[in-house]
Amino acid sequence: MADEPLEEDNVDIGILHIKRGALKGRLTRLGKYLVALDINNLNNKIIAQVRVRYDQIQPIWTEFLEVQADIEELEKKCDSDEREKFEDSYCELKTGKRIIVEIFQKKEERKILEN
Repeated sequence: MADEPLEEDNVDIGILHIKRGALKGRLTRLGKYLVALDINNLNNKIIAQVRVRYDQIQPIWTEFLEVQADIEELEKKCDSDEREKFEDSYCELKTGKRIIVEIFQKKEERKILEN
């Protein structure tokens, strides 16, 4: 009977699943923001907002890893699928931000060269 989860563990795992879902939601919202940007109409204000939102990504990643490790410890199994999906989304966001900023910087450089 030692392998049966305690009622307290069931509550903890439920809370951890809720936290993980909230973290996934936060990452999804950041991704939707980037996807919705019109790269033809970027300006300094938008790039500043992209950078502020980008700064939110790393803490979400760090917290996800902690929550996921706790879930795996309580469930006594590795859920690499959850981890991989989240990592893919995380990397896409980081890459997307870099691309957007690079596009903006190149446009700004062209403006300077044209003047």
